[in-house]
Amino acid sequence: MYYLVSKLFFGILSKFKHTSFVVSWLDDANFNEVVRPFYGSKLPWLYKMWYPESLKKQAKSLITSIYPDAEDRPETCEPYVQEKAKKCIQLLSEKLGTNEFLMGTALPSTIDAIAFSYLAPFWKLPLPHNPVCEYIRNTSNLERYLARILSRYFPAGL
Repeated sequence: MYYLVSKLFFGILSKFKHTSFVVSWLDDANFNEVVRPFYGSKLPWLYKMWYPESLKKQAKSLITSIYPDAEDRPETCEPYVQEKAKKCIQLLSEKLGTNEFLMGTALPSTIDAIAFSYLAPFWKLPLPHNPVCEYIRNTSNLERYLARILSRYFPAGL
């Protein structure tokens, strides 16, 4: 049973990966104001000019392979990807219910680690255009879940 539920969650969360690419890399405001400066502050001089653009091209290539209509206008896939993210967040919120963790156990599972790794950046990063954060904040149990994991396992914060 655990295997089937795990497989279901991995399927749901894998769809969320596309949201990460669209929001972080293809949204110009987020890329120029947060992503590029972050990489620029962490990389050596020559790489800070080249590497973020290279990653952005890879993200665009991936998205256009999944959504061919996004070749010239990547923003055309944004509403579709955001709707998928919203559904994913709703499903996770429903599954979580009043439990501490997604599988209803006292300790987190691999699924909790994966869900946290996808949701926490949207929840914590100060992106200028971040509809996913609003979706998370509209589900109080999911927001408490993220805060619980953050305080319990990352006491110094992110």
